Amino acid sequence: MPPRPIAAVLAFALAGGLACGGHHEDPCAFATRGARWLAFASAEGGDWDIHVIRSDGTCRRALSTDLGLDLNPAWGAGGVVAYESDRAPWTSLWLHDVEAGTERRLDLGDLRAMSPAFSPDGARVAFEGRPAGAAVGSIYLVPAAGGAPVELTPEATPHGNGGPVFSPDGATVYFVSNRSGRYEVFRVGAAGGAAEQVTTGSGILGRPAISPDGTTLAFTRVAGASTEVVRVALASGETTPLGIATAAEPAFDPAGGALAVRVFHGGAANIDLAAPGGAGSVRVTSGPGPDGAPAFAPAGR
Repeated sequence: MPPRPIAAVLAFALAGGLACGGHHEDPCAFATRGARWLAFASAEGGDWDIHVIRSDGTCRRALSTDLGLDLNPAWGAGGVVAYESDRAPWTSLWLHDVEAGTERRLDLGDLRAMSPAFSPDGARVAFEGRPAGAAVGSIYLVPAAGGAPVELTPEATPHGNGGPVFSPDGATVYFVSNRSGRYEVFRVGAAGGAAEQVTTGSGILGRPAISPDGTTLAFTRVAGASTEVVRVALASGETTPLGIATAAEPAFDPAGGALAVRVFHGGAANIDLAAPGGAGSVRVTSGPGPDGAPAFAPAGR
């Protein structure tokens, strides 16, 4: 970790300042202004659940406490967190209202659904869907309020497609696919159309993340016996490692600047915050873990 003064400055900058509130305000209430909110998956309690925490490491609490595997959270507008869960009847998507504490399952027919991502306006959810009996998945869109899913990546010969993420303007969906022989990043219009290959020889593991200005992808790749996070400029293809050992599962702060990543500390996987240039990070979670799959709340939260 960087020296304490640097860590303090970085934590303040990434968090957007210290939590503040009136004398009678609950500093951990979702509506209270303060450090940025993160959602993440954690098995600290024995099975995988969805937790939220402020980016200064305060106000941690569990959103889901069922016995299923709850993974891959994504924030939408209005304080709604989507995540995948394998609770009955099969792996599907759940939407949790953080303020109200209520949640509901999206009705997606017989699709087995994973890896949700909200459109910037919160109106749609992209996800990896697999029909019953299918060996591989495809990318689908569904209204967050409910409705019929629409397949974005139909293929005559199906391949593995997953890990969708919207561009900041909502017009494009980036995803990973092995349709070229190995997993690479592709993109497709959110209104449909032909998929276009974005990376070549990326070695990507998991899903990509896209910067708030839409110019840069970040993703995990193998680095020797470990992993690393790299940033790829979409215009030039220039690849820059973040420079933090064991880093994985990056997520951009939509307000700009920070990357949340999963990092191993003494054998435990926790969530760190890093400046986009790397060279040091600040721990957000510090329990026995494991923690992973961080996701920032929308800008303004």
